[in-house]
Amino acid sequence: MYKGMTYKVNDENVVHFYFEKPGLPSGIFRQIITKHINGLLNTKGGVLVFGVVPNTGKIVGCNIISREQEDLYKLELDQEVRTTRPTVSPSLCRFVITRLEDAPLCVMEIKIGAGPLGEMYMNYSEEVYVIRKRKLFGPLIPQEIKDLVIAKYREEVASSASLLSPAVSRTSASEVEDGEIKS
Repeated sequence: MYKGMTYKVNDENVVHFYFEKPGLPSGIFRQIITKHINGLLNTKGGVLVFGVVPNTGKIVGCNIISREQEDLYKLELDQEVRTTRPTVSPSLCRFVITRLEDAPLCVMEIKIGAGPLGEMYMNYSEEVYVIRKRKLFGPLIPQEIKDLVIAKYREEVASSASLLSPAVSRTSASEVEDGEIKS
């Protein structure tokens, strides 16, 4: 990776959010990860990329030059993950630093996997966020949370229909409503 290049996305189906600067670990960085990690866990997962211009995808790099600075960002990420409810598996969050080859800068990536089917996550402030059409939405109001819970429930029922009896496995997901098969 070189400064000025366009950040390369390996999988177009994975949502990427770009941030030019991470800010201080306990400042803007914390605000960004508090909302985005929650939203990514509640939907299909994705990547937060620091050191890349949002609209252009141009790599500008972050000025994280020492191991101590890197550790401060990792600690803030760990703190956010620990305060998310329900408990988040460490395997769902990866912190990656890639040093630029032509400058003493780096690109920082936080890769978040989708939370398990049927789970809905909230941050330490008991706020719930989601990603829709590649944008962050939230905090959700109670009716939106209810709709999210129902949608996740229906998705879980539809995905587990094949595990049920042969008659149910032939039932299409559209015939399953509120956990019961329509007659």
